[in-house]
Amino acid sequence: MILWVNLSDHLLTPYMSVNYYKNLAKTFGGYDKLHKNIRMFMFPGTAHCSGGGIGEGPGSFDALSAIEAWVERGQAPDSLPATLYKANQFGVDFKRPLGRTMPLCKFPEMARYSGEGDVKDGANWSCVPGDRGMLRIGESGRQAGVID
Repeated sequence: MILWVNLSDHLLTPYMSVNYYKNLAKTFGGYDKLHKNIRMFMFPGTAHCSGGGIGEGPGSFDALSAIEAWVERGQAPDSLPATLYKANQFGVDFKRPLGRTMPLCKFPEMARYSGEGDVKDGANWSCVPGDRGMLRIGESGRQAGVID
C-alpha cells in the first residue's frame, strides 16, 4: 500500500496521517517491518488535491507504476519522482512546462538538496537511506498533536 500526504493541505491536516503512520510502525514492530507492506510519501509545499495552482510543491507522481513494480516485481519504492505541473483554471495542465521536480522519500526519510545546481531540478535531490528527518517534531507539531 502506498499512502501520500500533502504537507501544505489547507483542508486536511497532514498531522493525522503522520500520527496514523507512526502508530502503524509502533503496532507492527518499527518502520523497517512496516515498509515491507506500507509506505508513506509526503509532498512538501503541496495543497489539497495537489493544489490546482495553490502551493509550490510537486503534486503529481505515477502511483500506478510504483504499485505495479512493487506487486509484480517485488521492487518496493524507496522514493517516487514527483513533478509540479503548471495550473490552469481547471486544475493541472499537463501540456504546460514543468514547474519543479524532486524525489519524495519514504517516510520518515526526507529529501535532501545537494547544495549544487537548480533547486527545482529533482536530479539535485536525494533520499538518504535510514534518514529519520521527518520524525523530528518542532513546537508547531507538538501544538498540533503530533505524537512522538
